[in-house]
Amino acid sequence: MDNPNFSSIKLHEPEAITFAFQAVGWKIMTAITLVALAYFISRRLLQYFRHQYRREAIRSILQFKDHDMEAWVNHLSINIKCVAITTYGRPQVAALSGDAWLEFLSKKCPKTDAQPLSLLLQSTYNIGVLKNLTAAQRKNLQYSVIYWIQHHA
Repeated sequence: MDNPNFSSIKLHEPEAITFAFQAVGWKIMTAITLVALAYFISRRLLQYFRHQYRREAIRSILQFKDHDMEAWVNHLSINIKCVAITTYGRPQVAALSGDAWLEFLSKKCPKTDAQPLSLLLQSTYNIGVLKNLTAAQRKNLQYSVIYWIQHHA
């Protein structure tokens, strides 16, 4: 075999392997993935519906157009109180006022700045405080109330 002639040799090639998801493992993996996806979507939808009251309160605050400062502060106070009652229940929240209310708000959302919330408390009971609020303080007060609504518990 000094001069081999490979062109005359017939090669036996194996049949082509088809790539199909016919194994049982793929069906199990698909089922697990679909169940996990359904669980994730249902949890997100449940959370979305559970937090509807937050979105409504924030929308109400942002859409409030009355230029009367007293009405605006009352609107903020009513919204934050309604959200707290919805979340923590009327027996725990309804009777709170003054420093106890401020302490409750700070305890339920520690990252909220207590100074604007104390301004809300003061301006609810003292109209003179309302007249001295700057535009920046009003914006900070509104932001703090919205932040508390978004991040409490």
